[in-house]
Amino acid sequence: MSRKRFPRAVTQILFGRKRKYSEETLAKELGSRFERARKHALSQGIPFDLTQDDLLHLWQYQRGRCFFLGFRLNFSSDDQGHDTHGLFLTHFVRLHSERGYTRDNIAFVSRLAAFSKRNMTTRAFAGLIEALHEITRRMDGRKPKKAPRPHPAHRQIEP
Repeated sequence: MSRKRFPRAVTQILFGRKRKYSEETLAKELGSRFERARKHALSQGIPFDLTQDDLLHLWQYQRGRCFFLGFRLNFSSDDQGHDTHGLFLTHFVRLHSERGYTRDNIAFVSRLAAFSKRNMTTRAFAGLIEALHEITRRMDGRKPKKAPRPHPAHRQIEP
């Protein structure tokens, strides 16, 4: 029995486009996220102990993939100025909201993961992650790429 192939658009949404960002684009995009988070932390009185280099190292460590879902992340536009997929826009979040922006408490995640983490219970969010991994495993007979290894400084999120 042959497996049904998914349209290219669906495959790109689930697995991400194969894109490598120029150093200039990466520095600009990470810099804007850094400034936004720094201003938010200052206005809310949240500890902020990061540098732009910390974000670059974390991006490279995660290989440009969502910490929770393992999908490739996109910025708001690519090098040519084209809009990219909204669900997989790059956010960086605090893994534990009660802690500040520190190297051991941040991760790059997709918009889908960030919104889900914020609006779901931990158990429901874990169920969503498992379901998405199962869908990608079954999809078109392909094995999904492994999710990135957690950064050594990150601790397990407890359910």
